[in-house]
Amino acid sequence: MGGGIVVRQRTILLLVVLTTPIVVVLGATLAGRYYYASPLYEPVTENPAPVFAPQPQGRATGSAPPYDATVPEETTALEETTVLEETTTFQAPEGTKASSTARIACLRAEQGASSPPPLSTETLNGNSLTVGLTPKVAAHPDGVHIQFDNRLGKGAEYFTEDSKVAWGVRIPEGTSNQEALLPPGTAKINCSQVGDFDYNYASFEVVEGNSGYKSLELECKPGAEPRFSAWIASRAGNKFEFVSYRDPVEKAREYYKKWLKEGDVVEPAGYPTDPDPPVRVVRNGKVIATLEGDDYEGGATYCSGQI
Repeated sequence: MGGGIVVRQRTILLLVVLTTPIVVVLGATLAGRYYYASPLYEPVTENPAPVFAPQPQGRATGSAPPYDATVPEETTALEETTVLEETTTFQAPEGTKASSTARIACLRAEQGASSPPPLSTETLNGNSLTVGLTPKVAAHPDGVHIQFDNRLGKGAEYFTEDSKVAWGVRIPEGTSNQEALLPPGTAKINCSQVGDFDYNYASFEVVEGNSGYKSLELECKPGAEPRFSAWIASRAGNKFEFVSYRDPVEKAREYYKKWLKEGDVVEPAGYPTDPDPPVRVVRNGKVIATLEGDDYEGGATYCSGQI
């Protein structure tokens, strides 16, 4: 009986030895089949196609946008500048006579009205429609005269793209007149009810006319880049509101005293009746620096290398 048990054990051992290679081969075949069918499998070609990273465009001829010192040399600055000029400048049709007053109608639009195209004399903010009736306006010594026809009702306000000119200024119902220190060029304005405001503006062209306006646009020599700096001083702890009595020209002379040269002209700029005018520095007939603001908040522009 003991011998029979030994014979059966040897027979089982022999079967295990003989069948093990078959199981291993079958398992590898099945594993390979499921692996190749898996979405994780990506066949490798003998000569894979090379992958190239996007290359920067060649440098365009021209200067970079003002105040943008971070534009890489490879950036197509001229193309960007051209697009910016094309999309931000409004010009009245040729032959348009300049009006002495900008006439702006503030109307209630129908629900779901479509927005006018950008850089047109009309714009829509919510249900508040702004319509410019004078595409070209001549400035005066105290700025641009505006006549509003407010049909939006009480609470209507008007805004200009440059918030320093006008931001949230109330408009009486009906017809009213106001002045705004909008510089010559493209003026952007909207009127809206509270809750309708958005950054959409109607455009019209402002011409200098006989206003006596003095430009703040820098006229840097070749190689001198326009720069901008700003300051904000804390008024914390002041019991009373301080008012600066210093002359704006005096402040500008002090600010630029290290860089002024003999013959430089430091003078008020902008509109002649502005009670707190910006100041410009003119050298050889070219504007090379400006300064505006008070002792607590303001900004300066200048031509680096000249100032």
